[in-house]
Amino acid sequence: MDKVLKKEIVEALETEPPDYKEFVCRYGSGEIGNVVVLGLREAEFVPTPSFFDQTIKYRKELPIEYSNTIVIGVDGVGNPVGFIPPDTSIFVFDQNFGGRCGKI
Repeated sequence: MDKVLKKEIVEALETEPPDYKEFVCRYGSGEIGNVVVLGLREAEFVPTPSFFDQTIKYRKELPIEYSNTIVIGVDGVGNPVGFIPPDTSIFVFDQNFGGRCGKI
């Protein structure tokens, strides 16, 4: 992973939503309803990538205005769940419709 990008993502963790931070500290990663909540690394017993990996993947795929998105989850149909620092409002980006489909 590009060191500059990794540093940017790590710095964004300082502004991450407090509920996400608490969840990751307590559980590491997991599922809530149909959303996989990503942790700092791949989960041991469930094949979930780290939020680093997903952030990099979706930054390449999403429209330019979402290029600073931090992806902290993926919904049941593969849409990224994340936030754009410094705003910590979490949203789902619906890839079928090409935009945010709501805040979580």
